[in-house]
Amino acid sequence: AAFRAGVKLANCEYGSFYNWTSLDHFESHMGVEYALYNDKGENVGIKHVKEIHPDINADSIAEWYKQMVAGNGPMHYREEENPLMPMLTSVLGSQAVHNRPYADRFWNYLFFNAFTRQTNDVVVPGLVGEFGGLWVDENMATPIPGLFAAGDICVLGSRVWGATAQPGRHRGSGIAFGTFSGRVAGPSAAAYAAEHGPKPLSDEQIAQIDARFTAPLRSKGKMKPLEMVAEIQKVMQPVGNSLYRHEERMKKALARVGELQELVPELKAEDPHQLFGVNECVATLLCAEMFFKASLERKESLGWFLREDYPEPSKEGLYWVVVENKNGEVSVSKERVPLEEYPFQPETA
Repeated sequence: AAFRAGVKLANCEYGSFYNWTSLDHFESHMGVEYALYNDKGENVGIKHVKEIHPDINADSIAEWYKQMVAGNGPMHYREEENPLMPMLTSVLGSQAVHNRPYADRFWNYLFFNAFTRQTNDVVVPGLVGEFGGLWVDENMATPIPGLFAAGDICVLGSRVWGATAQPGRHRGSGIAFGTFSGRVAGPSAAAYAAEHGPKPLSDEQIAQIDARFTAPLRSKGKMKPLEMVAEIQKVMQPVGNSLYRHEERMKKALARVGELQELVPELKAEDPHQLFGVNECVATLLCAEMFFKASLERKESLGWFLREDYPEPSKEGLYWVVVENKNGEVSVSKERVPLEEYPFQPETA
């Protein structure tokens, strides 16, 4: 809806966070890069450990991909070598820090059913894609007068986190951003509403929106929403498409997204749940298109954004990849980051 309304988006290419996931019980792990081994018994993750890095290191995820392509998989996580484990076990499922009887019961149950019954140590990167490119200013206002945003939908578009994927440098920061942005957006929106009355909405506009939203209920197609979700996941999940990127792979992925968009009329909804599911599929495909087009536009590796064919930062300097609606089509362009206007300046050599 925001794209149709003509909003501006940025940093869409940074919305591909990955979590280390056990192939045995599908729970996530932290600190895998300290003890990531290939099937030859070589620790290939430790070289990517830096003094300061996000809790999931993008370079170690890319290393997993390289090792698998080279035929050195599957990849193993030796948890007993992870130096973060004492800290993690003291916080989760423990009263050493806080008295949390309900939370402790949950974590202990989770650990007992997952980690204590683990039968193998194979790990894979699991995509946690969060698309939050809606452009907002310091008042959480979008370029469209009267439209404000808060939370996940605008965290990347706010440009506050730089070249990191949501949830930033450590998990849980999404909650903090949601709290902060809501605290700013609420008064900003209220102040605008106090000065401007509601804009008129014609019966014709309402009818058009209703017809578009409920169209899947009248579809003669046979494809179910979850079938489309599975096809989208096949495009977005691979590390070679969404994290360690290459022009050839991304163009193939983008072409597949286009094929899936052509299948949208075949989606059929038989109840309100499926109706929302179909409309979510349509929105997800649009986000996928914006993601790959923005990724193709950024010809460099910077922060969480990695390209196999462009391994170094661009000599153009810092810029945002901006996504806009041009006559109903996804249009991408570059906008220079005006560092000279920032109160804090980068250090010079």
